[in-house]
Amino acid sequence: MSEKRATIRRSNLLGMLISAYQDAFLTMPADQNRERTEVQSRSIVSVAYLHASKSLQIEYLSGWIYEARNVPAALYAQLMQDDDFDRVFYTQIQNKFPMDRIGRLWPVCGW
Repeated sequence: MSEKRATIRRSNLLGMLISAYQDAFLTMPADQNRERTEVQSRSIVSVAYLHASKSLQIEYLSGWIYEARNVPAALYAQLMQDDDFDRVFYTQIQNKFPMDRIGRLWPVCGW
């Protein structure tokens, strides 16, 4: 194998390793790591609501943080006051608001 070809393969391998590391251990940027409220849920650990941007950040058991945009403050209040957090979240927020994965905190369950 030529030296040039070996270098290309090494750089591809390095890129894959860096990507895998970032997926596994990437933590939230400091400006996204807001104070969170723990919740009683089967799959969600905590949430944070950002009034300025009307965004709801959701921390799952895996440590991944997702952000739902344009969530009305009244819906967030209803979510936090209802006895069944999961029912309100899964019926009124998930799949009804644009949601992006924005980072990862250290995983709670080791995934």
